[in-house]
Amino acid sequence: MAQRPLLREGGASACSNDLPNDLHHPKSILVGRSCSSFESTRLYDVEMEEPYVIAINAVSGGGKTEIARLVHASLPSSTLFCFDDFDETNVYPDDFYEWYQRGANLLEFDCPGLSAAIEEEIRAQNSRYLILDYPFGRDHPRLRERIDLSVFIDTPLDVAMARRILRDSLCSTQVTTEKQIADLKKELIHYLSKGRLVYLTTDVHKKDSDLIVDGLASAEAIRDEILAAVRLRR
Repeated sequence: MAQRPLLREGGASACSNDLPNDLHHPKSILVGRSCSSFESTRLYDVEMEEPYVIAINAVSGGGKTEIARLVHASLPSSTLFCFDDFDETNVYPDDFYEWYQRGANLLEFDCPGLSAAIEEEIRAQNSRYLILDYPFGRDHPRLRERIDLSVFIDTPLDVAMARRILRDSLCSTQVTTEKQIADLKKELIHYLSKGRLVYLTTDVHKKDSDLIVDGLASAEAIRDEILAAVRLRR
């Protein structure tokens, strides 16, 4: 079955890739330089043999998908790949808690479909930037050598859990209130007994990240910080 691999500039499902007006001269992007020193060509017109790959990581509920979409919308000629869109080809441990007890080896995960789609996009030379909504940063060998900028959104576990509850447990209109409460109780019991330990393993990705951002900051502030890092590192 065909994957839903990406969002591309100009496609039916792609976000707009024009920089918002407030991004042309934001203080967070200038990093101490005067506004007149910001050259838009640093983001728009640099010729590269291969696209610049930005991987965005966070705990589940930490904001990586929202931020990846914002960065994609702010960079011209960019393509967005989301790890979760490749569930049919992704490889996962059968039980995450047992995986944690075995030592939390990331090699028990894999994403061959995502990797193949990225390589295909690189060969096509359609994009200047590839944005990855991807949970492993450089810690998994599958994409380690492809990533130019590894970003970790440092979101407290309690905040991430509250966001997951709002996203997954309380938004459905297809089930009764009683069913929602029962499911939420089950989820919280699992989190306290097992799930929290698994989520804590996400912190290992900080050490090999190029940029760690505050997950409590606004989505727009996080986007601006990532764009500033792109401008400085390219």
